[in-house]
Amino acid sequence: MQRNRLFSRTRWRLAFSYAAAMAVILGIMGGVWYVTTQHILMFSATKELESFVGVMHNEMEANLSKPGEVSKDVLAFMPQMCLNGNKCPEKKQQFHRYLKSILVNEYHIQMFDKSSKLIAVTDNQLPPKLNIIPAKQQLIISVSDGNYYLQKTILLHDNQEREWGYLQVSRDLQDVADNLKEVRWLLTVGLPIAWMVILIASWLLAGSAMKPIYRSYQHIQQFTADAAHELRTPLAATQATVESTLLQPGAEWPQIQEVLIIIQRQNQRLIQLVADLLLLSRIDLRAYGGKSTGFRQEWEACCLNNIVADLDEELAAMAIAADIQFNTVMGVNHALWVWGNSEQLYRLVTNLIVNAIKYTPPKGQVTVFLRQRNRMAIIQVQDTGVGIDPKAQKRIFDRFYRVYNNRSRHDGGSGLGLAIVKSIATLHRGRLNVQSKVGQGSLFTLELPKLGTRVKKPKY
Repeated sequence: MQRNRLFSRTRWRLAFSYAAAMAVILGIMGGVWYVTTQHILMFSATKELESFVGVMHNEMEANLSKPGEVSKDVLAFMPQMCLNGNKCPEKKQQFHRYLKSILVNEYHIQMFDKSSKLIAVTDNQLPPKLNIIPAKQQLIISVSDGNYYLQKTILLHDNQEREWGYLQVSRDLQDVADNLKEVRWLLTVGLPIAWMVILIASWLLAGSAMKPIYRSYQHIQQFTADAAHELRTPLAATQATVESTLLQPGAEWPQIQEVLIIIQRQNQRLIQLVADLLLLSRIDLRAYGGKSTGFRQEWEACCLNNIVADLDEELAAMAIAADIQFNTVMGVNHALWVWGNSEQLYRLVTNLIVNAIKYTPPKGQVTVFLRQRNRMAIIQVQDTGVGIDPKAQKRIFDRFYRVYNNRSRHDGGSGLGLAIVKSIATLHRGRLNVQSKVGQGSLFTLELPKLGTRVKKPKY
């Protein structure tokens, strides 16, 4: 397939089409993953901030005594807080007994009075600006150092329920930014690698998908060449006969009659070849679910006993002329019925027996067995002929294939007999196999579902 430019280009197109589609899907999924991760991280940070602010609000209001003044109890509650203008103690990671959480650098607390004047802070990193926003909203701010903070402001009351001022808590979003940076790095590195893997997989899958098509293409090419070769032989013989006759101006009627007989014989061969090809195409069309082509042959209950018995009588003369012993063994004592077309089944068994007689030398033996195994009716044709090479056994059902080319042409065969047998067996949901040894003979076995066994009837 690699040597055929058409199929190679088609394979590349399929591979890149698959890969392009997957790239779009990966891009969309990567974007969705990033946005979802961002939303989850921000949602988690928001909930954490709300919880922190809630605890701070409750604890501070219980310790505020006068509006605009920070009591010693509040400073004791928040040892890291200092009044505005004073140097704040260095932040240390510690477990607070009231907040029930670890206080680290990501939280920044500011307290303002009612006139928006900064009174106390936990550090001086954030600008002393009061941002009042709705209670159920948070504000994301950016400072000069490039860091982002999630900020929430809440109104404070003293222990007398008087408005004291505002508590503003800011949470550092550096951890969220670091997590998102890792996600971007994974997407930047992972998506191209995933796309390359998909491209390789697409190339392999495209090759696997095109193998049956390529085999069909090869079969069509071989079929065309073989059909042309088979048609050329009788046409060339007819043409040569006609031309030689035309070169004899004084030809008498016996000579003309002899020429007409030759032309008739060659024409009959062409008619038979075309009929076999037409039969094969129609059977294949039905076997693989094609549309109707006017090929109407009724299906009915067929008795294999009668078919075998009729052929035993009809082919006995052919076996005698070939000096071959021809026997029929009925391995059942009752009628074996199958659902199918009697003419096609008759053609199937005829081809098997005729083939066996042709390839069996004089004094040889051909035996037909009719048997039953479970729900299958079995017809076997055994001969003591020349046998078939193991390599050739894989191709004997191909159209125009001949194991022994010279012998087949001498006997008038076109190489379609076993192909017709295989097609009819497939149409009737049967199985056909061969066992053969060179110099010892062959055994062809046909298995068909007995009547009563579920088998799909073709719709004509």
